[in-house]
Order: sequence, then structure tokens, then C-alpha cells
Amino acid sequence: MRWLFTATIFLGSGLLFLVQPLIAKRLLPTFGGSPLVWNTSLLFFQLILLLGYLYAHLSIRKLGARRQAWLHVGVLGIGLLVLPIGMPEKLRSVYESALATNPHGVLAQPLPMLLLMLLAGVGLPFFAISAGAPTLQRWFSQTNHPRALNPYFLYQASNLASMVALIGYPSWFERLYRLDEQSRYWSYGYVALTGLVLACAIALNRVPQSAGNAAIESAPIADDVAPTWRRRLLWIFLTAGPSALLLGVTGYLTTNVAPIPLLWVAPLSLYLITYIIAFADRPWLSPTATRIFALMAAALPAFAFGFDRSGPISVIVPMHLICAFVVMLGCHSEVGRSRPSPTHLTEFYLWISLGGVLGGFFAAIVAPLTFVSLSEYPVALAACLVAIGLAARPRRSLVLDVVWPVLVGVAAFSALNGIGGGPLKIASLGQLDLWAWIGAVGLFVVVLRPIRYALTFAAAMAALGMATTLKPEETLLLAQRNFFGVHVVTSWQGTHRLVHGTTLHGAQFTDPILSRRPITYYGKRSGMGRIWTQFGPTGRFDQYAIVGLGAGTLTAFARPGSNLDIYEIDSSIERMARDPRLFTYLRDCPANVKVILGDARLRLASSQGNYGLIALDAFSSDAVPVHLMTEEAVRMYLSKLRPDGILSVHISNRYLRLEPEVAAIARDIGAVALTCEDLGLTPLRKANMESASIYVMVARSWDALKPLATDPDWRVAKTEPGIRAWTDDYSNILVSLRFDQKH
Repeated sequence: MRWLFTATIFLGSGLLFLVQPLIAKRLLPTFGGSPLVWNTSLLFFQLILLLGYLYAHLSIRKLGARRQAWLHVGVLGIGLLVLPIGMPEKLRSVYESALATNPHGVLAQPLPMLLLMLLAGVGLPFFAISAGAPTLQRWFSQTNHPRALNPYFLYQASNLASMVALIGYPSWFERLYRLDEQSRYWSYGYVALTGLVLACAIALNRVPQSAGNAAIESAPIADDVAPTWRRRLLWIFLTAGPSALLLGVTGYLTTNVAPIPLLWVAPLSLYLITYIIAFADRPWLSPTATRIFALMAAALPAFAFGFDRSGPISVIVPMHLICAFVVMLGCHSEVGRSRPSPTHLTEFYLWISLGGVLGGFFAAIVAPLTFVSLSEYPVALAACLVAIGLAARPRRSLVLDVVWPVLVGVAAFSALNGIGGGPLKIASLGQLDLWAWIGAVGLFVVVLRPIRYALTFAAAMAALGMATTLKPEETLLLAQRNFFGVHVVTSWQGTHRLVHGTTLHGAQFTDPILSRRPITYYGKRSGMGRIWTQFGPTGRFDQYAIVGLGAGTLTAFARPGSNLDIYEIDSSIERMARDPRLFTYLRDCPANVKVILGDARLRLASSQGNYGLIALDAFSSDAVPVHLMTEEAVRMYLSKLRPDGILSVHISNRYLRLEPEVAAIARDIGAVALTCEDLGLTPLRKANMESASIYVMVARSWDALKPLATDPDWRVAKTEPGIRAWTDDYSNILVSLRFDQKH
């Protein structure tokens, strides 16, 4: 019987967490590849999980485990009616139509439409499975098995299966199967799960009513005391913090690297591992050691926020993940130590699920509406430390618990803002300046006082948040955040600069004489500058399209009277590019310019085409919208070009080597491709605001690229062994990561 219940929970939890990256990846192209697709999806799954736990708690309390067993089998059976899971095509059509006809209307808003598509696509099966873990544990506690009085080992099996599914998705499932196949195999698993749950229900009802622990509902057992409200609130707080931290670190990584399943599942897998450790029969570490490690670990990513973002990805990403893991473990260990008897098991899961939803709601909904940066990450870290401090019940001194954090916060703020001596600059990990020493000493002096430490950490983070992060002589002009990311416009050294996330997305000289000059990645020696020098005067590009508006720099190449279509998914980017106080490229463009809002792939597919050039330059921070760079997408782009037209793909990236993927696509569709790397910038070019860049030019034949093929600065684009062309059903960014590149 133990193995039957364990296998059932293992399969159910595996399916529960396998479907999350699967369905999110399916929806990602519809919403422009935004990193918030995953965080919003994760909030949706947390909410459905809460509803599943609520259903399990109430139904078992009202019906008893034996009668509720048949109800739950019926709920799973209803879920069979909506298989196989997939994209709700009607809702997607409604959304796409709204984007085309009324982009500011309710039906064109990504957040509510994403939640609605998730509900229609996978809501019912996910709800049915989500109730399985607490339900089956409660059923098992009613059997005559020797371990029935402590069924929490099944919770460990549940979390282990979840972790295996999450790790297995990017490393195995995603690589072997296309999305339609993934949906079909998942549906087969759901059918098998329904059969196993039926077997568990039959096994439960065959246990005699008077046998073993069947009287657990009426007979009190050791430690069978109803949880107090303080205990319940602590459960909520201890789970809300890690949930917000999970979404915070995920948002940070997916915004600045790539919105891909690998960076979705890595933090979530670590999150689940902390539950496995926290609910182990024997604790791995003492409570004091766990708390101290968690308190100290939180300081490491905090210091990283203050550094120039120059660390290699092989250091930066693991550092954030390890620190988040240790802090989440600190919170979940406190939850595991305070778990109640099986009598209150379903209530316990209900409260910790509520905490997860509240933390997720803060990070996915409240933070984007409240903060103009990814501040939910440090806020969640601080909340976790406060929760650990409250759970520790430390000795308190009201004066020192308040005064010490205030002193450290004021000192850090003064140092950060250069009060009395000009702003300080942090050069590297090996050269900490005054503020870092203030923060370090101020924190570690009180490491054995959890509440004081947590409040000191929060004060230091507040000081960092209020301090200027701009370069010397740089002025903030605009900062905003929406579903598609964080946008900042600053004035610096005679230019206005647009930064999306942590990546420069265009700049313009403010001097009217220089304002039409294309700079940053679009200088004369860049791949884009070279093809315009070669082909622009011939009129081949008098009908061209841009995918991704940015500051509008690419409009500077246009000739008078030419026609230019710009495809941009984010209406706030258009507003910035049209605001003459920020940028004037669009205003001063001599071409006939039309900005078309919506996902570029969808809108281009419905266009008349016949372009001489399509410039693909759509990135979210340094993250790549994969659906814009698949084989199907490139085929569509080429179909919208005239016979000698060129597709320009801008692949400059700190973290990813994208040339092999583009070359593989060109090879598989019978196209040709040339690469231009403009990396060795002289001091003079840097002073002229030029940036290093890499471009790949794709065309139907070598004739279209003939003048470039004899230029030594161009070479044939190279793919690599083992690289498969990305398609709508397959992409694997893991093999493209460049671990030697700096952050």
C-alpha cells in the first residue's frame, strides 16, 4: 500500500510541474516572449494549487476520507474531458484581433488574457492534480500502515517528483519532443494517474473502519493540538517570503539572460529541494546553523546589486541561485519544524499554499505596478530574513533592534550618495569601497540576532534603493515598468540613452547637428551601417521594415520618400520614441513611417510585404524572444522580402552565441547567411558612442549578398556540430550559453 500511494503522488506531482514550463512555453510567443509570462503563469499555478488544497481540506472535513475518495476520482474523471491540453486557439484569436484593432482595449491587455488562456488551456486538469498531494496523504493516514501517523514522507516524494520533472523538462523532455508531442504524452500520464488514484481509493475503502489508525479523526494523538493563529500567520509569512523570492530571482535572471524554461525551472527546482530537506525525518542542520547560513547568504546578492554588472555569467547566475536556495531553505526549515499532526494536515497545506499565493501575487502583480525596477528581489530577501527572525523567537531589545538598523542605513545611504565627499564607485568584487564595508560590518556584528540582522539588512537595501545608480553627470529622464519590462531613459555626455533591463537599447545625440547620426550598435562600421552604405543609395531598401523600435535609431538610415514599417509590441516604447523631449529619430525621419503595434511575427505575417530589408532587432534586455528566431519565422520573413531582399538579424548578446542557430536555420531552409563582427572598438569610436555588435545577414541566394561576399569583414555564418535549427516546437538555449562572457 505504501508503494501504491508513493507512486501515485510521485506521478501526480511530476505531471503537475511538467505542465508548467510546457504550457508557459506554448504561450510565450503569443505575448512577445516577455519574461513576465513565466512569473504570471507561476502565480496562476499557485492560485490553482491553493484552490486545490482548499477543496481537499473542506471536502475531507465534510465527507471524511473514505467518501471523499470517490468524489476526488470523479473530479479527475472530469479533467479527462478537456484532454489533450493545449493552446486555447479561440482566445488567442480574440487577443490577436484586439491587438490589431484596439491595442489599448481590455482584450488586448496581456496580463488578463494570459491568465484567461491558462485557465482555459490547463485549469481543470491542473486543479484536479493539485489536490492530490494533501488528499492522498490524508487518505494514507487513515490506513493501518505503520507509517500512517506520519505521512509527511509522501510530501518529500511529491517534492522530489516535482524537482525531477522540472529538471527533466529542459534537459530531456524539451529536447526530445515537440510541443504537440509533449502535450500528448502529458495527457497519457494524466490518464494513468486517474487509474492509480482509483486504485488508492479502493485500497483505502477496503481497510476496516476499526483497523489501525482509522479512528484518527475521533481519537486525539500526541501533539494533536489545533494550530494557534500565531502559528498559522507564521506559516503564511514563512512561505510568502520564499515564494516572492522565487519569482524575484526568476524575473531577474529571465529579464537579463533569456525567458527560457532552463531559467524558469532552475529556481523552482531549488525551491522544491528546500521543501524536501525541510521535511526530512532527520534535520540536515541544527535550527541555529540553518538560520545563520540563511542570514549570511542574503548579503551576497545584495552586494552584487551594487557592483557594475561585469561578472561572468558562470559566477553571477550560480551566486544568485545558491543564495536564494539557502535563504528559502531557512524559511522552509522553520515551516517543517512546526508542522502539525496528520489531523490538521490539510489545513497546514492550505495555509502554506496561501502564503505561496500571497508572495507570488506581490512579485507578479503588485511589484510591476509599484516599482520601476526589479525591486521585488531585494524586498523578498528582506521579508524572508524577517520571517526567520520571527520564527526564531530571539531575545529582543527594542532600542537596539531599531537604532542599529537606522544607524547602518543612514551610514550606507551617506556613503552611497557621497555625502561629504562625492559619490562612491564600486570597481570590482575584489575592491569593496566604504559602503560595502559599512554594510558588511553592520550586518555581521548582529548575525546572531535574527530580528536585528533582518532589519539591518532591510535598512541597507532601502539605502541602496534610494541611492543614485547613475553614472557621474548622468540625469534620469524617465523610468517606467510594464508587462514587457523596465525602461529607463537618461541623459549622459550629450546623449539620451534608452536602457531596457540592464541593456542599452539605443541612444541619440542631443546636439541637433549630430542627432540624425546612428550610434551604439548601428554605427557606420557595424553590420547594419555597412549594408546601408553598400545598398542604401541604390534604392533597394526604400521599402523596409524594422522589428523592434527601441529609441528609433534604425530610422536614421531612411531616404526621403521611402516607406518604413516598424513593428513594436510595447506601446510604451512607441510613446518614448515619439516624445521629442527624449528622442527625435522618429520625428525627424524623412521616410513615410508607420508604427504597427502588436507581436511582430503575427503582424508581419498579415502584411503585404515586398520589403527590400527586414531588420530583426527585438530584444527584451539581453533576452531573446525565441519565437522571432525560429525556422518558421525566418521562412515567413523571407516570404515578405523582394527576391533580392535581405533579412538582417542583430545577435549582439552578452550571454548567448546565436550565430550557430541562425546559420542552422539558413542551412535548413536553403538560404545563405553572412556574419559581420564589429567588436574591436577604438577609444575614439567609444567616445563617439559606438558599441560592439554582431549581425547576420540572411538572403535567398548569394546574388543578393554578392558585394558583401568579397568584403574581408564579412564571412560565411558558421553553425556547430550538434546545433539544431530552432523551430516553433523546438528550441534549446542551454547549448548557446556563453559562460566566458561577462555580465
